[in-house]
Amino acid sequence: MADAIGYAEDGIPVTASQAHATASKLEELRHQPGFSETWLVAGEAPRPGSRFRQPALAGTLRMLASDGLDSFYRGPLAERLAQGMAKLGMPVTLGDLQAHRARRPGPLTLQHQQGTLWNLAPPTQGLVSLAILGITDRLKMADADDAQTVHRIVEATKRAFALRDAHITDPRHLDVDVQQLLTPEALQPLADSIDDASASPLGRRQRPGRYRLDGRRG
Repeated sequence: MADAIGYAEDGIPVTASQAHATASKLEELRHQPGFSETWLVAGEAPRPGSRFRQPALAGTLRMLASDGLDSFYRGPLAERLAQGMAKLGMPVTLGDLQAHRARRPGPLTLQHQQGTLWNLAPPTQGLVSLAILGITDRLKMADADDAQTVHRIVEATKRAFALRDAHITDPRHLDVDVQQLLTPEALQPLADSIDDASASPLGRRQRPGRYRLDGRRG
């Protein structure tokens, strides 16, 4: 972990997006416990291109390197985490940390014209990028002009987001085999539903359940 410790201790260049995000939330978050010490420099948002140091993170990484990664859940670091969360009124306890066991599921796969693609399984959103690629792979993208290309990618993204919203959750509570959402039989109808002449609405889920792309509960 030497490289990570070095970057945390010696600092990294502040990107424009980090500087903007911190500045835009500064007044909202300034008084939240730990925010100023972690994300501000001399009480202000860091400037783009300046060096951003995180000595506390470096200390945490050193502890993990010394005590072992299991310390995060069942060692001195876990005790510190639990104490800090208790002070903030958070419901996560030391017992919760000690009871946690990481799962290592296999990756999701997509058979694409260019080869086999992989991404992470739930609870991450690896399904989304694979679904977008799988849907656009079934469209005549090479024959599309710039406007059609953007339109088709956007529409494919909406359909992938609908899959995400309906299915991605804690793996213990999945009600489908997510890999089956990436089969040709599942992706082709989604590709066929894309119309170059119209844009489908970007759905917003309001209550538990599944929704069709036209917005009706299905």
